[in-house]
Amino acid sequence: MSSVVVNLIPSKARFSQSRERQRVLVLQIMAFLAAISFSGILFFLVLGWQAQVSWEKTTQTKNLRLEQLGEFDEKVAANQDLQYRLKVLEGILAGRAGYGETIKQLTALMPSMVSLEELSFSDAKKLSVRMKLLETAKMDEVEDLVTRFEKGEEKDGYFKELLMDGVDWENGVWSFSLEVNR
Repeated sequence: MSSVVVNLIPSKARFSQSRERQRVLVLQIMAFLAAISFSGILFFLVLGWQAQVSWEKTTQTKNLRLEQLGEFDEKVAANQDLQYRLKVLEGILAGRAGYGETIKQLTALMPSMVSLEELSFSDAKKLSVRMKLLETAKMDEVEDLVTRFEKGEEKDGYFKELLMDGVDWENGVWSFSLEVNR
């Protein structure tokens, strides 16, 4: 019988070469997947870092705005307090209606050289005045003015009544007191 000899080496080499190609292909696929995984991990790390930086920046901005709002609240509260105080003062001054105007009208009514020494308001429309004067001729004008008011001859539209309370003459200075009703 004859024996048949089979050469297995070439087929082993072919098989080994095929396996080597498969192994290289698997390594290439693994390297590709590793690169994609690494890129994905790197992407998510950068994305997380960006989110953290953005969050910190937003938090800082929010805190700054809250601080500014707190300062603004203080200013608004101070402004409202000031407005309240002004309204209260306005009410008080409305009750003392026209004190400055009353004094201005009274000094305009009196002859020149009369100086205001003392002033007191008993209510919004009635006041007591103490004035002084150096000239006797001017004192005559004051007495004439008071007399005209008492008789109803003098009407300036601002004062209703002008009464002389007392007159003193001391060391060349005339002092007189008036009761004035508006």
